[in-house]
Amino acid sequence: MDKASWGMILFMLVTIMYFMLQGAGGGIGAVGYLEVFGFSLLVTVVLIAVACIPVFIVCYFINRIPDIDYSVWAATAFTVVGIISEIIA
Repeated sequence: MDKASWGMILFMLVTIMYFMLQGAGGGIGAVGYLEVFGFSLLVTVVLIAVACIPVFIVCYFINRIPDIDYSVWAATAFTVVGIISEIIA
């Protein structure tokens, strides 16, 4: 995996954690932060896994070998769209 993909994964993880903490409000304690981190990690992994489906389909039609970097880029694009929708709403 490229170093840029690791940066994108970190960006997604931090973004998801931020929005979960904003939704939780204050006073959640240390265990709450640990739960937010674990759930954010799970959501990030699932988001990358779901992004693999369209990547496999597109790579099949353009005759290219699928790479995990494509899925990370697609998941990051979904995250950016989610950020924009949160800002607009």
